[in-house]
Amino acid sequence: MSDARFQPRLESIRGVAALMVALFHALAMVRMDEWLPLKIRAVLQFGGNGNAGVAIFFVLSGYVLAASLDASGAGQPRRFTADTLTFAVRRTFRIWPAMAACLAACFLWLRFVFEPATSAAASDDYGSYWRHGATWTDLLRDTVFLQSYLNPVTWTLQVEMLAALLFVPLWWISRRSRIALLGLTAAWAVWFVWTPHPPRAAFLFMMLLGLLVAPAARVVARHLGRRTIPTALALSFVGLWMATQYPRETAAGTWFVQSLCAGAIVTLLVASDGRAAFGWLDHRTARFMGRISYSFYLWHFPIVYVLVTLGFATIDATRWLEWPNAMAGLLFVVSTLVTIPIAWASYRAIELPLIRAAKAITRT
Repeated sequence: MSDARFQPRLESIRGVAALMVALFHALAMVRMDEWLPLKIRAVLQFGGNGNAGVAIFFVLSGYVLAASLDASGAGQPRRFTADTLTFAVRRTFRIWPAMAACLAACFLWLRFVFEPATSAAASDDYGSYWRHGATWTDLLRDTVFLQSYLNPVTWTLQVEMLAALLFVPLWWISRRSRIALLGLTAAWAVWFVWTPHPPRAAFLFMMLLGLLVAPAARVVARHLGRRTIPTALALSFVGLWMATQYPRETAAGTWFVQSLCAGAIVTLLVASDGRAAFGWLDHRTARFMGRISYSFYLWHFPIVYVLVTLGFATIDATRWLEWPNAMAGLLFVVSTLVTIPIAWASYRAIELPLIRAAKAITRT
């Protein structure tokens, strides 16, 4: 097992995490008041666990970015400032252009087309977004990461941009002292858990967990057999679901438990490389979803919201309320089928060219 080389399963799990977030938002759009639909939704949240998907994203980013820095030969004291600047430029080119294109589309839709639906089947979550149109100030504030009104999922990109500035110093510490990394992670965890409303910087705790994945995976590979790893992986996903069903005292506490489970999932996948079979992650469809996962993550929410608005306007509310989970499932399937080609186009037309441009600029 080599920490630095590309591992296809990590690409695939990113696509799985994006689909988890998309199902979460589809389920959240439809009102469910009765006992049985709520229980069915609780079961469906095993797959549609949005916060868990985000936690997997962050932990995975920490591990993959650290492996990339390891492979690049970064880390010499005399190159510290240059490495930090190079990393920040590449992360900005990776994150911002695709996000800006999506935000521009959301802005145009909100300003000139969108009319919110009024339906008895609309959930409170549906009513908490996109209610006030859009102004040029909204577009400006969203594109510079001061808010996430036009596309609510972009709050996570605020964390990623903080990481663009802070990750190299954190990685630099981790590669010089494992004890210092453990102490830093523990201190960050305390800050995260004991703050009722953690600031965006507190969520870097999950990326610090990603820095611990490589050594943890080596321990797992030594002590768990190829038949035990799949069982441990399944239990980790169950842990994500149980954290949602039986939340901690604060939302931060629930996030903390999900972060630990996400860390276990990424660690087990790294340890499984070449040791355990996971056909569902090795399939080319999973790999494809992983490649387009960032653009899919960006575009899925506005598409879900537009489609459910059209659905509320054209389908009687009693039909939605009679079969809320089935309607939410149909919304997820249709929105996914619509989002995939848009995400693929964004990946090909925006992500790939800008990634190459960033590499060329920083090499120069």
